[in-house]
Amino acid sequence: MDELDKKIKELSMTIPVPEGYDSRIEDILASLPEQNNRFKKSNRSRLQMIYAAAAVFAVLCIGTVIIGKTDAVANVFKLIGQSITEFFGISTTDDDMGIESKRVNKIVKSDITMQLQEFSMDENRVYLNVLVSAPKDVRFSEKVQFDYFGICRGDTYNPEKLLGGAKSMEYVGIVNAKNNTAQYILTLTTDEVIKDGDKLVAFFDDMTLDPNSDTPQTLIRGKWRIGFTAQNTVSSEKTEEKIEKSYPFLGKNVIVKKIETSPLGVTITTDVSEFTQDEVNTSDMRIEAGLNLDDGKTMILSSRKDGVEADVDSGSISVENKGEKIYIVYSFTFKKAVKTKTMQSIYIEDVPVWEQD
Repeated sequence: MDELDKKIKELSMTIPVPEGYDSRIEDILASLPEQNNRFKKSNRSRLQMIYAAAAVFAVLCIGTVIIGKTDAVANVFKLIGQSITEFFGISTTDDDMGIESKRVNKIVKSDITMQLQEFSMDENRVYLNVLVSAPKDVRFSEKVQFDYFGICRGDTYNPEKLLGGAKSMEYVGIVNAKNNTAQYILTLTTDEVIKDGDKLVAFFDDMTLDPNSDTPQTLIRGKWRIGFTAQNTVSSEKTEEKIEKSYPFLGKNVIVKKIETSPLGVTITTDVSEFTQDEVNTSDMRIEAGLNLDDGKTMILSSRKDGVEADVDSGSISVENKGEKIYIVYSFTFKKAVKTKTMQSIYIEDVPVWEQD
């Protein structure tokens, strides 16, 4: 510490003070309560204080540069546990899948340690690879989740800018028993468009045992936030087609206007302007929909039938109003990545609405 003090004093004798710096310090000092204004003695003492403050600032700047280099190097870190591409079921030989991930290595600590290792995303889907380290008395399992979690826009958490849609947080397993560290994959499917460069914040509140049960048990209270910048990592296989295909819906015919396919999922936009807004808002908007693959298998995207489980990880249904037009947007996220070239056709209510060229 003596060496640091000595260095600060040396710098305070030589470092230049920017024009106007003295007056800014004066303004700050003048705003302080009288009893705390210990530096209000003389111009000389004020000037010495300014030099010292500038010197400290310079030392801190040096430290910031060093820290910044450490963070940059840390981005080339070794992933712990399962990678997102492995989570998608993509092998090292599937180079034509068109899915990559972005490594970020963001860490927050408060009672528990959370680390965002990487993410993969397109305009409507986000996957986050998260490590959670907790005290030894927390026994991780599929039942240990967070009471509230999701993603919002901005540099900080803002409940007014939440990305709506279907979300899930899948427990992958323990990846470091010594540090009691578990891995989770957070998945969000949204009808909102996420663009490259958008600032996003992942949020997690209150680690809870069985949060969706009748008797949830809070294990650790807290709020954890991790910021990151959006970057589309799905490239070569994403397609978007404008089409005009009708299918029966609530006793009328509606028209599919656009279908987007990617290895991560399918998004279907349907014009339902034949109905009033109230009719759309109060109706069961679910559909019978499926994706036929070239191996003869059919993936169920959505179903109204009891006991029928869809072959997707999550899905969302939203209503969009554009002028006098009303649209329903269905977004489905696959459990495992699917090569778009293996997709043969999509049907809704037994009507083929899209076929591979």
